[in-house]
Amino acid sequence: MNNFRRLVFTWLIIISCISEMIHAQSVDSIFNKFTKRYHTFQSTTFPYYIFVPAAYDPQIQYALVLCLHGAGEVGDNPSAVKKNSMATVWAKNSNQTRWPCFIVVPQCPANGWWTTSNIILTVNDILDSLLNEFSVDTNRMYITGLSMGGYATWDLIVRFPNKFAAAVPMSGGGDVSKVMLIKHIPIWDFHGAQDGTVPVKNSRDMMTAFENTGTTVVYTNCHHGDCTGLPDSVIADTLKNGARHIYTEYQNGGHAIWDIAYNNIFLLPWVFSQSKTNTSGIKREIFNSPPKEINLSQNYPNPFNPSTTIKYQLPTKSSVRLEVFNILGQRVATLVNAEQQAGNYQVPFDAKMLSSGMYFYRIAVGTNVKSRKMMLIQ
Repeated sequence: MNNFRRLVFTWLIIISCISEMIHAQSVDSIFNKFTKRYHTFQSTTFPYYIFVPAAYDPQIQYALVLCLHGAGEVGDNPSAVKKNSMATVWAKNSNQTRWPCFIVVPQCPANGWWTTSNIILTVNDILDSLLNEFSVDTNRMYITGLSMGGYATWDLIVRFPNKFAAAVPMSGGGDVSKVMLIKHIPIWDFHGAQDGTVPVKNSRDMMTAFENTGTTVVYTNCHHGDCTGLPDSVIADTLKNGARHIYTEYQNGGHAIWDIAYNNIFLLPWVFSQSKTNTSGIKREIFNSPPKEINLSQNYPNPFNPSTTIKYQLPTKSSVRLEVFNILGQRVATLVNAEQQAGNYQVPFDAKMLSSGMYFYRIAVGTNVKSRKMMLIQ
């Protein structure tokens, strides 16, 4: 029996190690899609990492997410992207399929602090330079940050109150006297009630300051010690109805609550539903009831040259495979091969490496298979 227990224990360790290796490989594969650059503004220089959407088309405007790390990631190394979910969550294939966007991750110099004037202004200049280089939808620029980056998130939206469509600070704090400048910005703030590094009072005071201006704040989990919280169905309805100021305080959370926070099932849909105008094409359908059946729409445009978009709907969480074939039945591209939640999806397809002609795209969801044809004209 002792030998059996030792064998089981050994296998558990092996399985745990394999799981960690798979996770590390996943993070590495995402990190490899970021490009490292350096930027100088008024004699201040530091690195930043940028993720460009797959099949980037300059004729299409894309959202942009600015990510500001904490004090533990300063310097000139990959930790700004790789250490936690702050940057990688937006770059996951499943999320990029649904919400293709640029991701920008500056790295604060060693011994520096984000809110130092020359550093925070350099961050802003990075964004302005990217607006000149890429096709970015200025109505859909978002900012998030954790710990030191949480403070910087509050600081940047005060300095540039018309720049961002939404903000997601975590484990930070802001200036309660400045909330009138930013009450028009949708904000989802996260903090741990047991935070021993940055007092949770910082976030509570910011939410109270918003309420004092007549702004409604939705408390999803804890409200000044009352952690009864809201059921997911109520949160979904609240977000669907346009909630703009939200506070999530984790009752047993310490300082590092960001991995669970960034993977909140409602966060990314809420962020990408925000826009500075009502004409950006972002719809609130992501909070609606799931579709009743699998639907594969006709690609648009069609005929196309060389890029097009394929849309589909899933009624339930499913394993999805979306592929493209030529007229000989040979697979020329795999666009999706992942498990996805119920909802509406759109996938860009860049065919610049293919020759003109008729192609077929097919979605397989379990045993259900649907296909359509499209015409490429080079």
